[in-house]
Parts: sequence; C-alpha cells; structure tokens
Amino acid sequence: AKLWGKSSTSSSSWTCVSSLQLRGLEASGGDWSEDGSVLGVAFEHLVTLWDTSSRLRSSLSVQGGNENVSKICFGKGASARLVFAASSSMLTAWDLVSLAPSWSMVLEPSININVLACSSSPLVALVQKEQVLLLNSETGSVEHRQKDANCTGGAVWVQDSQVSSNSSSLHFLT
Repeated sequence: AKLWGKSSTSSSSWTCVSSLQLRGLEASGGDWSEDGSVLGVAFEHLVTLWDTSSRLRSSLSVQGGNENVSKICFGKGASARLVFAASSSMLTAWDLVSLAPSWSMVLEPSININVLACSSSPLVALVQKEQVLLLNSETGSVEHRQKDANCTGGAVWVQDSQVSSNSSSLHFLT
C-alpha cells in the first residue's frame, strides 16, 4: 500500500511519501481514523494499524482467517474507538483500546459490500447488493434492514441540516 501526498515543490504533483508492506501479502482495503492518527490497512485476512510515521503498531486477525478483508472502516463520533472489517462472509468490530474483538456478525456473501460509520449516531451501515443493514456499532444488533436493495455498494451518510445538526440519513446507489 502506498501513501501519497502533495509535492512540496509543485502544487499540481503528488509524491509517494510511504510504502507499507506486510510479509509480501496483498493490500486489499484501508481507512483513516476520524482524527487522522491511525491508518488501517487490510493485508489479506489481517487488519494492520499504522501510526502517522508509517510504523506498524498492531495487527488484528479476522476469525477463521481464510477470507480476505475487503473493507475497513473506523468508527466515528461515539463509536470512534472501534474499527470494522468486512470479508465476504464476516463483519467484525474491534475495540481500538483493548485490541480485542467487540462483536462479529456472519454475513450472506455478496458481490458488493461497503461499511460506513455514522458521525452523528452510534450506527454503522453494512451495504450489500441484496440488503442494507443499519447496525448498532456497540453491539452489532440490527436496528433496520432494507431487503431487496439491489445496491451497487456506493453509499454515504448525509447530515440532515434541515432536521437537526445531530441527524444523518444514509443514501445508497441502486
């Protein structure tokens, strides 16, 4: 995995500032923590945590360890101490303080998958081709299920400024 930054000599060019590797494994996903202090990168079945100086701080192994992690998402707001990792059949949440799994959920395999944490509520969205789930980020319990979603995997949380500054809606592409 490579990290890129704006060149200090030219405003229109980018330069590789760091290259992250782990045992020759292929990188398959990544995300930054809400405060930008931690980078999570998936290397096959492992989730690695790196500091801002590109030093490996920890690695977390997905239960079973035989499927590649395809999506990593750090929690936001009230769930900022969590990191979520999805493979084709498992969603796992880890506590970043204890580095222990908080909860796991078995998934129906899907060709599209996305995981998005909400900044204004303790929800995380699991967006799959067939369904969209809104999960309680602390427990993994399903708060809402949209079946037959026919989703592309593209989704975003949007702040509802007309309703309340602390309210968000999930929008997804079909």
